[in-house]
Amino acid sequence: MLAPLAASAVTIVDGDIVSPDAAFTETDDGITYYPYDVFIVKIINGKTFKRLILNPQVFDSYGHLEWGNIKTISAATVDGYTTSQLVRQIDTQPVYKLVPDGDTGTKEWLNMTAAEFEAAGYDWDSIYIVNGTDVGNYTTGSDIVDGGTVSSGTLTAVLAADTPASGITVKNAARVPFTKVNLTATGGDVIVDSLVIERTGLAQDGAISSVDIIDDSTNRAINTTSKTFNSLHQANFTESILSTIAPTERLTLPAKPLILFIKPTSPMTLPSARAQLSQLFWPLIWPLT
Repeated sequence: MLAPLAASAVTIVDGDIVSPDAAFTETDDGITYYPYDVFIVKIINGKTFKRLILNPQVFDSYGHLEWGNIKTISAATVDGYTTSQLVRQIDTQPVYKLVPDGDTGTKEWLNMTAAEFEAAGYDWDSIYIVNGTDVGNYTTGSDIVDGGTVSSGTLTAVLAADTPASGITVKNAARVPFTKVNLTATGGDVIVDSLVIERTGLAQDGAISSVDIIDDSTNRAINTTSKTFNSLHQANFTESILSTIAPTERLTLPAKPLILFIKPTSPMTLPSARAQLSQLFWPLIWPLT
């Protein structure tokens, strides 16, 4: 790729190809882009979209694009353009959502009616018309129906061998682990879109001030805010849990390990836990004594 010129006041028109002058992370999806990333701009009906060109092969497949025509503009400007992941291959009807991952990615067919497309919040103007090479650089993923992704694999959840043993914790201790579960998908990707933790036994809900779920591979919380138990003694996690649990062979770990943490409001004994999974509803039965 040619070295971009220094960013300055540049006029951007529909069809331009641009790169940011610095790395930036989008606030909506958390993806970080870099100065070597190239986007094609689409301006329509007063809206400005950007779409990532996946790799040099895709770039070169478009005969009208030239490396020397890439315009370097401020990262803030590029970030301000609405990201589009929707495409339709020329002379075909299906619309796909393209999910980049480095120089590769996944394509997911929006298997829905026009009314369902609009109800899901998608924008017709954001759809790019692309060639077969572009679409062909993405592997086929799960279909998206009614705005949600259809799981194509089978999910299993097992209590990890190194799940925390019984013990005693002190008041106001932070991130006290009490259960560790391994999730594994076979036969395709699986979406876990809700997770429910249920407390049973003699303990009181008030003895636990908060519950969190940690991805053991990153040591980061999956939930955006800590949860508390409701009147049914349940803590509901409605975030898109990890978005996708990929098949085991596509993971660097044999399974996706999750650790459940609590913050006790008083000293308490932590017994062993057992986990059960029923489709996408996952109650963790935790008898406290």
